[in-house]
Amino acid sequence: MGQDGKAKKKHKGKAVLAIAAALAACLAVAVLAWVVDAAKERSLLERRGQVSIVVFGDSIWDICRDGTGIAAVLEQRLPGAKVTNCAMMGTSAAYRTVPDEADEETRQETMQWNQKSLMGLLEEGRMQEVVSACTPVEDVPLEEADYVVLAYGLNDYFCAIPRQSEDDRDAYTYAGALRLAVEWLQNKVPQAKIFLLSQTYCQGYSYGKVDSESDYKDYGAGTGPDYVESARKVAQEMGCVFVNNYEDLGINLRTGPKYLSDATHLTEYGRRKYAENLAEYFLREYKEELKD
Repeated sequence: MGQDGKAKKKHKGKAVLAIAAALAACLAVAVLAWVVDAAKERSLLERRGQVSIVVFGDSIWDICRDGTGIAAVLEQRLPGAKVTNCAMMGTSAAYRTVPDEADEETRQETMQWNQKSLMGLLEEGRMQEVVSACTPVEDVPLEEADYVVLAYGLNDYFCAIPRQSEDDRDAYTYAGALRLAVEWLQNKVPQAKIFLLSQTYCQGYSYGKVDSESDYKDYGAGTGPDYVESARKVAQEMGCVFVNNYEDLGINLRTGPKYLSDATHLTEYGRRKYAENLAEYFLREYKEELKD
């Protein structure tokens, strides 16, 4: 090999070493940053201490109550948090209207639906009775709650419950029900910060194939994003923390198989991502509360 060849080989070797050194330095900086962030997070959690989180919602929270459920993963992500999961399958925020022409069976079904709705839970003396009858929760520690989570929207959307009316506090509309619930909670448990969570993205199936998406599917009162926007407005008006599950989780036609176990409910991966995303909002809230 000539002198020029040896020089080029030596130069190439130095370049490779320089690149390797640069990558190692970048990795070291990243690891150090992660260590520092982890230490800050541990300190934040220790300073915040024990907290009580009470959740009201639908099957997204209720369908899985083992160690992979949203409530369990949230507790894992937020050491010190006790999550009481009062969510119930097939429930809406708002009451459903009974059609004038409805038969007795339909009237009874609607009455039972309304009793389990968020509005029904807030009826005097009904909350503990309904929750303990429909969930494993024997005692709802609402008065001791530091945070209350309201996670509704999918069934309001599926049932075409109107999103709003001329009456901002119409219990038969999605936004009206959320406003009434937030007002009730703010009076009942004034110390608790309220989190309003939007519905998640969902799909429609036909013969085993996706034939619609909540992005554009309208069951009669708006698309999925329309209901999300209604929740966002209420949260903004009422001073609640708004969590946009619809956008934050990144579920769509392409990612759906990873996140959705069926057209609506979340896989274990989806539940973990849901809980981790919610945990980030709690950490930001903790930081805001403790900054003084």
